Amino acid sequence: MATLFDHLSTLALNSHFLADGKEVPTSVSIDLSMTYISGVKDGQRIRMETETLRVGRKMAFLTANIYNQDKNNELVATGKHTKYIL
Repeated sequence: MATLFDHLSTLALNSHFLADGKEVPTSVSIDLSMTYISGVKDGQRIRMETETLRVGRKMAFLTANIYNQDKNNELVATGKHTKYIL
């Protein structure tokens, strides 16, 4: 899930720039943490919601909630991601 979160939160950050008509800068992860609340079995579907909390000149802060769609959208993990903008 952490790899998926890394990629999807980066896409959320990129969409922030695209929505403003700006060129998407290169960014690198400087901190990524996940809190796992419940397990997900093979074959179960998950849904991830990512949010860009703040984008500054050099730093961006993002979060995510991950839900198990096969268990009434039960929250199974949360994540925080900090990116350095080059």
